[in-house]
Amino acid sequence: MRLMAIAGTVAALTATMALAQDFEALVKERQQGMKDMGSAMKTMGPIMKGEVDYDPAAVHEGAQTIASHSGETLVNWFPEGSIDVADSEAKPEIWDRHEEFTALANQLHEYAMALDAAADAGLGAADEGGEADVGALLGTAPAEDAFDIETASADAIYGEIGKTCGTCHQNFRVDDD
Repeated sequence: MRLMAIAGTVAALTATMALAQDFEALVKERQQGMKDMGSAMKTMGPIMKGEVDYDPAAVHEGAQTIASHSGETLVNWFPEGSIDVADSEAKPEIWDRHEEFTALANQLHEYAMALDAAADAGLGAADEGGEADVGALLGTAPAEDAFDIETASADAIYGEIGKTCGTCHQNFRVDDD
């Protein structure tokens, strides 16, 4: 009987250690995914601001990177319990407000897919929405009234991606400062 109790304890400890190792690997994977998305946004930034020549191939690549790391993939990178890994920057609010987190991950995926679809059309007019829509950014005009994903240009969609990332980081990521 005593031997069975010891064996059970060892099995439970082994399972806990394996789960912790799985979480460590998962946290590293999600951090790399976040870096990949951040890099894509940084690459597209000067293109969207008109600081460099418009490059539809770079926009497609950036959009596809974000699309492949968002939505269900993003949600699956944050199983409950993975916050306990030392390098995790996730707030517990991810699981307290999981529906909101999931909605943002799915919205990011939708915007990334729309950006990929709009990449060949290029930049749009300053009053179209997205980054150039100061009223929406300042909260004086609802973003949903100023933005139509079906007709938006690449730079407008890029602006919405940035807002979605910022909202998620503000609500669900530990501030590094």
